Amino acid sequence: MKRGQFMENGKKTWVSHPTKKQLVLVVVVWVICVGLMVMAMTDFFRQSLFSRGNLVFLLLMVTSTFMVIGFCLNYLRSKLE
Repeated sequence: MKRGQFMENGKKTWVSHPTKKQLVLVVVVWVICVGLMVMAMTDFFRQSLFSRGNLVFLLLMVTSTFMVIGFCLNYLRSKLE
């Protein structure tokens, strides 16, 4: 399947063609959420981040990081068009 083939009508959504304002908002919300998750997982930095009980949260943080990177790449691609 080719990239972008799922968009039959050629609609430009806020995910595929974000504006600068949307990019800043998503990155700020992501940083706040990841910061709060790290503070909750480490009991405000008293415990190790990489303990076995934090595996699900670490996976969630890594997944959200890749999603934000993809969002940033969509912004850069839309600027080059």
